[in-house]
Amino acid sequence: MIFRRKPKPQNLAAIGPASVVATKATDVSTSVHYDLSPGTVRAAGDVRGPERLVRLPFHLRTFVGRTTELALLDQALAGPGSAVIYAAHGLDGIGKSALAAHWADRRRTDPGIMWWITADSPASLCTGLADLAVALQPALAEWPEENAAAWATSWLSSHDEWLLILDNVADQTDIRALLATARNGRFLITTQRTGGWRQIAAPVRLDVLQPDEALELLRRVSDVTDLTGAADLCADLDYLPLAIEQIGAYLLQTGLSPAESLRLLDTSEPLDSDAEHAVTRLWHITLDRLTPEAARLLRVLAWWSPDDIPRSLLTPLLPEPVLGAALDTLADYRLISLADDTISVHRRVQSLARTPGPRRSPEEIAQARDQALHLLRQATEPLMGKPQAFRLLNPFVPHAEALLEHFPPEDDTSDMVLLLGIVGSQFLVWNQHEKAIVVFERALDAGATWVDQESREVLFQLENNLAVAHGCLGDHESALAFLRERMARYAAEFGADAPLATEARVNLADALHAAQRSDEAAALFERIITESAPVLGLGHHLLQRITEKLAELRPQTTGSSTIPLLEDAYTASLRDHGADDAKTSTARARLIEAYMEARDFTPAIPLLEEEHDHKADRFGLDHDSAITVRSQLVLACVSTGDTDRLRPLGARIDLDLDLTLGPGHPSARSLREALPFLREEA
Repeated sequence: MIFRRKPKPQNLAAIGPASVVATKATDVSTSVHYDLSPGTVRAAGDVRGPERLVRLPFHLRTFVGRTTELALLDQALAGPGSAVIYAAHGLDGIGKSALAAHWADRRRTDPGIMWWITADSPASLCTGLADLAVALQPALAEWPEENAAAWATSWLSSHDEWLLILDNVADQTDIRALLATARNGRFLITTQRTGGWRQIAAPVRLDVLQPDEALELLRRVSDVTDLTGAADLCADLDYLPLAIEQIGAYLLQTGLSPAESLRLLDTSEPLDSDAEHAVTRLWHITLDRLTPEAARLLRVLAWWSPDDIPRSLLTPLLPEPVLGAALDTLADYRLISLADDTISVHRRVQSLARTPGPRRSPEEIAQARDQALHLLRQATEPLMGKPQAFRLLNPFVPHAEALLEHFPPEDDTSDMVLLLGIVGSQFLVWNQHEKAIVVFERALDAGATWVDQESREVLFQLENNLAVAHGCLGDHESALAFLRERMARYAAEFGADAPLATEARVNLADALHAAQRSDEAAALFERIITESAPVLGLGHHLLQRITEKLAELRPQTTGSSTIPLLEDAYTASLRDHGADDAKTSTARARLIEAYMEARDFTPAIPLLEEEHDHKADRFGLDHDSAITVRSQLVLACVSTGDTDRLRPLGARIDLDLDLTLGPGHPSARSLREALPFLREEA
C-alpha cells in the first residue's frame, strides 16, 4: 500500500513520490492528507492549559519507604528544573518508576499539568508528546504525530506550571533537545544510565530497600499475618523491591508462609551462573504455578517493548476467556501489570523469559519469538490501508524495534520482511533516516531469494524507500546511481514497458527532481508519458502521478501552462475513483488552484461547488476547509458576475465573513455591498 504525504511544515526533503511502502505495490494507492495551514489550529503560545491535567500510569497501594528519596525529589523539583532517578549498582527492579509515580501521585491535585511519558525510544517520546498536544487541543488529532509532538514542545517552551515525567530514558540524546527547548517547567526522569546527568538534572540515587521497608512491602503484598521467617526471606532476596513484590504475590496465591517459601527457594534446582539473582530464583519456582497458557503468553510478551503492549496484539493467540484468565494469572503473580487496554512487563522478567532454562526449552522460546513476530505482522498490515495509518501504526513500532533487537537477521522470514517495511516507513516519517536505511537494507537482504511476482513488487518498493532515505540525508548521487541500476535491472528482467520497469523510471525522475535537476526530471517524465501511455492506459495511476509531477515542473522548465495536465488528471481520477474519493478531491483542488492562479474563474466555479459539497459532507460546514472553498467560490462568482449561484449559501457566507474577518472589517462590508442578497439579509 502506498501512502503519499503532504510535505511537513519543516519540510522533509525526500526523493521519490514522497511515498513510503510496506506491503503490496499492486494495491490501490491511498492518499492521506493533513491540513497544516496556520488557521487550522491555534498557535501553541495562544493555548492556555487547563487548571489541572493529569496522566499517571498507576497508583501503588503497596509503595513503602523511600522517605529520603522523596524528600530529595521535593527539593529538586520545588521550582523549574529537572531531577533524574537512577539505580545504584546498575540494579534492575529497584523501583525507579514506582518512586516517580508515587511522588507524582501525591501531587495530582496541584494546579497545572502532570504528564507521564514512556521515553525508552524516540518513537515512544513522540507518541507521548503528541498525546499531550491532543489533550491540550483536540483538533491536533488530525495532524501527523511528529507535527503534534512539535506543537507540544512549543507549548511547553511557552508555558510554565507543568511537570513532564520521562520514564525509562534509554539514551540521554533522545531527550536532550526537549530539555533544552522547554525550560520553564519541570522534568522528572527515570533511567538505568547513571552517567552524564549532573550537568542537567539533580540526581536521586536509588538503592535496595531497607530491611524494615522490605518487610513492610512483603506484608502489604502478601497480606500474611504470621511474619515468621519473613525477615530472612527478605534478606535472601537482597531487599530488591521487584523480588519482594513477586514473592509476596506468590505467598498470596499459594497460601505458603514466608518460612515455607524460603525453604522452597533454598531447595530449588541448581541454576546457571545467574542463580544468585533474586528475580531469577523466583522465576523458577513461579513457573511451576503457571498454567500452560499463562507460561506461553509470558514467553510471547518477552519479545516486545515492556511498556504499553496493546492487548489487541494477543487476541489471535488465545481465545477468550482463556486469554483473560492467563493474563489475570500473570498479574496475580506480579509478572505483568494490566491497564485498561495495555500490558506492561518488567524488563528483567522479559530477559528471563527469552533465556533457555528449566521448563523453557530453546524450541519453545524460538516458537514464542516467531509468534510475537507474526502477531505484530497481523496487527499492523490491516492498518496500512486506513486513514491516518501512520498514527495508528505508531503504538506498535516500539514493540517491533524491541523484537528486531533480539531477532537474529539470519532467521528473518517473510513476516519479518513485511514488518521491516512498515517500521522503516515510520522511521522515514519521523526523519530517522539512518535507522530507516538499516531497516530497509535488512529487509532487502532477507528477501533477496524471493522470486515470485508479488514478492518482487514488495522488494521493489523497499528498494525505492531505501533510495528515499538516502535522498533525505542529502546523498542524492548514491540514490540516483542505485535507481539507475535498478531501472536497468527491471527493464532487463520484465521488459521496458512492464509496470514495474516503468515505475522504476518514474522513481528515478522523482529522484532527479528532488536533487534539483528539474530539466532532466521533466524530460524523463515526458518520455515516460509518450512511451508508456499506450501500454498502461490513460487511467493508470502511474500516468496520473507523472501528470501531477509535470504540472509542477513545466512552469519551472518551459513556462507552459499546467492546466491541461491537471484537467487530464482530474478527469482520469473522476472516472476511476468517483467524485467523493480523496484522490479525486486532491486532483480537483489542484485544478481549482491552477484556475484561480490563472484568474480563469468560469471553469473553476462548478469544481468549487463540487469541492465545497465534498468538504461540507466530510467535515461539516463550519470546518476551515469548507470555509476556505466557500471563500474561493465567492471570489470566482463575484469576479464573473455569477452571484445567483451563491444565493442558496447567502446566510452561510454572511456568517463566514463574521467568523474570518469580523463584522466591521472593510473587506466584509465591501463584499456585502457586492452581493445584494447578503446586504438584504444584513
